[in-house]
Amino acid sequence: MGKCQQKKVWLFVHAIMMADCPTTGGYPKSGTVVSADLALLAQCVLNKSRIRFRETTVPKAQKKYRVLMSGLSKSIIEED
Repeated sequence: MGKCQQKKVWLFVHAIMMADCPTTGGYPKSGTVVSADLALLAQCVLNKSRIRFRETTVPKAQKKYRVLMSGLSKSIIEED
């Protein structure tokens, strides 16, 4: 008789937890979404949106956030 081998298939599903998330309970944290991208992430549609993660640095993330905030303040403040 032949042997029946069963392959183990690992499926890695990333859970993105927003501000109202519970504690992670000891699960490993694979990354962090930068503050400037949270609004875009919140608009994603379940099972329809594609999300890609890219490595970045803290200075680049901070610069992106400052640029975003600068653009928002310009659009909110009306000049006479």
